Amino acid sequence: MRVSGIFDSVERWHNWASDTNFVWFPFLKLKLAANESMTQQRILMMTVCFSCYFNAMYLVKKVIFAEPLSVRSGVVSQAYFMVGFFIWFSLVTKPLWNRRVNRLKLGGVA
Repeated sequence: MRVSGIFDSVERWHNWASDTNFVWFPFLKLKLAANESMTQQRILMMTVCFSCYFNAMYLVKKVIFAEPLSVRSGVVSQAYFMVGFFIWFSLVTKPLWNRRVNRLKLGGVA
């Protein structure tokens, strides 16, 4: 299999997963149509929403398991989640999503 074939497979799998509603929960309003380009503004909005949600879940986990909790640890974990989501959305989600958008604009199949 050629590298482009592998990349096509990764793109198809990622976009299939991105088209499902469960990966967008609880932010279904942020989900784009298959033919809408993902912009930097959308990435920033997704980063803030998902990082806050995951940080809240992380902090709840810390409380449940009686781990030390402080404002500093909450701020640090929020920063980590923001950086992580921003990198993922910028380097993986946006290019794969927009690759499909460009293919659809050329009359390709989703």
